[in-house]
Amino acid sequence: VLNTTAGIRIREDGGVGSNFSFSLNGFSGKQVKFFLDGIPMDNFGSSLALNNFPVNMAERIEVYKGVLPIHLGADALGGAVNVITRSNPNFLDVSYGFGSFNTHKASVNHAYTHASTGFTLRTNAFYNYSDNNYKVHVSPIILSGSNAGQRAPEQAVKRFHDGYESATFQMEAGLTGKKFADQLLLGVILSGNDKDIQTGVVMDQVFGARATRSTSLIPTLKYKKTDFFAKGLDLNLFAAYNLSQNRFIDTTRVKYNWLQETIPTSTAELLRTRLKNEDHDGLVNANATYRFGAGYSLGLNYLLTDFDRKSSDVEDPNNVTHLFPQKLKKQVIGLAWQYQTTRFTGTLFSKFYNLDAQSFEPVTNGTGVPTYTRSEIQKKQWGYGGAAAYFILPKLQGKVSFEHSYRLPEATELLGDGLYTRRNAALKPESSNNLNLGALYAFKVSEQHHFGLEASYIYRNSKDYIRLDQAQAQPIDRQYINIGDVLTQGVEAE
Repeated sequence: VLNTTAGIRIREDGGVGSNFSFSLNGFSGKQVKFFLDGIPMDNFGSSLALNNFPVNMAERIEVYKGVLPIHLGADALGGAVNVITRSNPNFLDVSYGFGSFNTHKASVNHAYTHASTGFTLRTNAFYNYSDNNYKVHVSPIILSGSNAGQRAPEQAVKRFHDGYESATFQMEAGLTGKKFADQLLLGVILSGNDKDIQTGVVMDQVFGARATRSTSLIPTLKYKKTDFFAKGLDLNLFAAYNLSQNRFIDTTRVKYNWLQETIPTSTAELLRTRLKNEDHDGLVNANATYRFGAGYSLGLNYLLTDFDRKSSDVEDPNNVTHLFPQKLKKQVIGLAWQYQTTRFTGTLFSKFYNLDAQSFEPVTNGTGVPTYTRSEIQKKQWGYGGAAAYFILPKLQGKVSFEHSYRLPEATELLGDGLYTRRNAALKPESSNNLNLGALYAFKVSEQHHFGLEASYIYRNSKDYIRLDQAQAQPIDRQYINIGDVLTQGVEAE
């Protein structure tokens, strides 16, 4: 659905459950943020990602290019996607799909609201499974015999260890339409996935037994009230606490090639491990808006994410790095003033970004024995911007927006993932000056037919841009790095 939108390109690494690259006007990866009903999806775990959602959960999808409204609260650099779920008071939606490579997708979405008491119950459940045994063109490496280490001729072979299975259940219960709350819902999200690892970060690394397992338990709270304690004052609050466990398993003492041939190894396919990362991730997003005067409003948003990881590995119980703290706390505070008339809308805003992280760094002591020391990272930044839209003619609207924005590093970027991505505690926040200039011409042809033409100029000047760097030496792995300045300019039209 999103791939049909101007300026958006989505590429998946493979089949169901694979990583995907989402590009919005030249920005990709963590520079673009994803939201579910205005709530950052970064904290929901790998089972609850954009490529796992059944499309019938969505009532509509909002795409923000460049400047983000402060009520979303996140530290996005180049834009955001906000999936708005169905808000019907009573409905039942059941779907099931079957496709190639033994792919199954099922979902149940339900809402019930008692008219007189306001009691509300909402449930969402979905399940995904696929063998992902599609064919790839490779030159297999011969493992044994006189030609060991050489490549066989290129051929099409099936992926044989790339299965994926995920399930998510979400339930919310509470009251709606009351004097003390337009919406008060307590909920829980249960999710988990099993993912086989077919390859490393290059196709020559072939695995036949490596796997990842993850589970998440997320209690949630939603509260919404218009005219909270005073007329014109609206409050919207969301809180969640994600208790997740991620396991990386590599214990099979064999090495595979693409022909599923094996030879013995001394420890494992790559590195013997049963690494367990226990991640605790707290999230609070509070937004207050006060409407006063004729068309004036003032908005305040506070976003807190508090990440804490504890690692252990029964295959490496004496690993000293597991004793160091791995924590990341991010706070974003936004303040916005808005003035609106029938023809003009103007907004000025400012954002404060605060990052506190604890990690560890290797120390070179000349003995060849690795030692580590604790490290702390503290970053504080200020952002600002404004946006305006004006109807030059009744059917012609001009738009302009500017933002000096920052994006603070994520936990995976700073602390790694324990599998292929190394930590980089020296990572700096990204910054960008974003400018959008555009115009929209729209009118009704008839009740059923509408015509619209929109065009815009896009300018992004980014510093300390964060990119995933691919090491070429063995062992092949990756690390997020700052690569300096990136300038993006473009024109888009619909």
